[in-house]
Amino acid sequence: MSETRSVPLADILGVTAPGRLPRGREGGRTALLHWMTGTRLEPWQRQRAVDQCAPELLRQHPALCDLAPPPAASDARLSAWLGAAEREIGSTLPVAPLAHWAGHDPALAHAGRAAAGPTG
Repeated sequence: MSETRSVPLADILGVTAPGRLPRGREGGRTALLHWMTGTRLEPWQRQRAVDQCAPELLRQHPALCDLAPPPAASDARLSAWLGAAEREIGSTLPVAPLAHWAGHDPALAHAGRAAAGPTG
């Protein structure tokens, strides 16, 4: 089995349920993506990393499959929900990195963005 790292549940949920991060957790989510991919990701690579890491996190921790934060929750309600989830599942979980990170070649990706022209 590969090496694992203990990761806060909030950071894991930032990948498996993106957009519902408690305030101040973006750095933890990014660190988790760096760990799982074995790469210092550029901002434009992070969504691809989420797309590849989320299924792997759910495979490693099936209990997270049905864990979804309440919709349109206030910060207080989201914090209460996260606290309950941590009591049920644990505040940290062991996470193994991806077996293979299918990232893009940064030079090719940059060339593709440059060729596409400005966006917005």
